[in-house]
Amino acid sequence: MAVKKKTSEEMVWVTLTQTHDLPGMKLVPGRLRVSPALREELKAAGKIAETAE
Repeated sequence: MAVKKKTSEEMVWVTLTQTHDLPGMKLVPGRLRVSPALREELKAAGKIAETAE
């Protein structure tokens, strides 16, 4: 089964204001590109300052 990789058009920029733990990865504050689903998770947790698409 082939896995579709995220293209840069599907990723969005966010400014993370707090550390966020994911399984096997720790996101640190700063500007980074994430999937729209992860952006919504971070937004719900109140850990992003802004989004720019």
